[in-house]
Amino acid sequence: MMGLCCSCSDDNPPIFATLSGTVTDYETGELLEDVMVTLTPLNITQRTDKTGSFCFDNLDVKQYTIAVQKAGYHPNRKNVDTVSGEDIEVNITMTRIENEGKN
Repeated sequence: MMGLCCSCSDDNPPIFATLSGTVTDYETGELLEDVMVTLTPLNITQRTDKTGSFCFDNLDVKQYTIAVQKAGYHPNRKNVDTVSGEDIEVNITMTRIENEGKN
């Protein structure tokens, strides 16, 4: 007799994923604090900490877009595929906006 395996034992792998990473300045490599990081399609937003880090956990397995914004920098985005039970690390760089009034 064949049955479905739907137990809640610890033998089953986690079904959620975690996306974490850092945001850095493209030219200097400096870790960027207080960057707005948005995860779509969930539209969850958080800000990076003093080490430029962010973390979204308990995510369903699918493709997400991570978008970053900070005053004085060009926005950037990255598409990421999650894997069940995996911690995915995503490092994103941002390019500083040059003053157009400079000569």
